[in-house]
Amino acid sequence: MKQPTAPDLYPELPIEDGQNYRLQKITEIEKTLINERDKRKSLYKKYKRGVNVTDGVDTSLISTSVVLAGIGIAFPILLPIQIAAVVCGSLGGLVKLIRRKLTTKSKKTL
Repeated sequence: MKQPTAPDLYPELPIEDGQNYRLQKITEIEKTLINERDKRKSLYKKYKRGVNVTDGVDTSLISTSVVLAGIGIAFPILLPIQIAAVVCGSLGGLVKLIRRKLTTKSKKTL
């Protein structure tokens, strides 16, 4: 007597498709992470450049303020030079605040 035959209940599935899908997802995630890293690197460079520029401007404004204040003290008649010294000092303080903001933003991008 012959045994009855029926098709398999569970068909054979190719193993490679699942692995290919996983590898494809892994490469997609890797590409997005690389893109994000590159964006952050370029942002950091921009902020760092801004910090360097504001540092130079701040140094020049403060030195100008000191020189003008010295001239204003030496010659009290020159009131406009004293006013220019105060303006340069104030602008130096403002630039220093901007530099602090840029520094904190550059640290956040790392």
